[in-house]
Amino acid sequence: MTAKKLCLVWDLDDTLYQKSDIFKKANEKFKEVRRDFDPDQLDYQVFKRMSNLAYDRAAQGDYSNQEMWRDRIQLAMKEIGIQISDEEADHWQHLYSQSQATMSLSPKLEQVFYWLIDQGVPLGIITNGLSDRQWQKARYLDLGRWFSSNRIVVSGDIGIEKPDPRIFDYMKQIIGEDYDYWYIGDSYQHDIRGAHAAGWHSIWLNYHQQDQADSQADLSVNDEGQLQAAIENLLK
Repeated sequence: MTAKKLCLVWDLDDTLYQKSDIFKKANEKFKEVRRDFDPDQLDYQVFKRMSNLAYDRAAQGDYSNQEMWRDRIQLAMKEIGIQISDEEADHWQHLYSQSQATMSLSPKLEQVFYWLIDQGVPLGIITNGLSDRQWQKARYLDLGRWFSSNRIVVSGDIGIEKPDPRIFDYMKQIIGEDYDYWYIGDSYQHDIRGAHAAGWHSIWLNYHQQDQADSQADLSVNDEGQLQAAIENLLK
């Protein structure tokens, strides 16, 4: 047990809620437009990979947000042999945005957050993404119940993205130096490598049980039950 008090900082997307749920809802609605589209054929991990590629390009200023949103679904659809027009891609994005309004935290995560607040553990969020989109998600999830707004750091607000350790340093300046920092997230590349580079501990939410040689994560869990147990153990 370290002498410093524990501080837990969280990722947002695919950590506090599952983007795959939003993705599935959008696809179910989209099949009403494209009768030749079978939602079961389009794998979320393919879409996530295309999303990351498109986001990286947009972050470098290569193209607009609308082009990014078009590209990710068009490229994902292409993987299963379906071509969709720009107009259809825009409609899919509209359905996706509508579905985001239904996102919610799991009861278990809510329970964990209330318990952590009762324990006096400082909480924060570091998330990559466009400012307006990420803050909208924070409102949908009602994160203000546990996270003060100054402890939600969005890359789009400060121009620094994970895995750059400077975004972790930025959070540390907000909360203070005198804590044992742990970061919790699903992305090995952005969350775990970034936290490690910043000198933080990390818990990898490895929901898909990916193999990672020489993992830099201090702890790895496969579901929210294991996550809860790991956090409780850290506080013993």
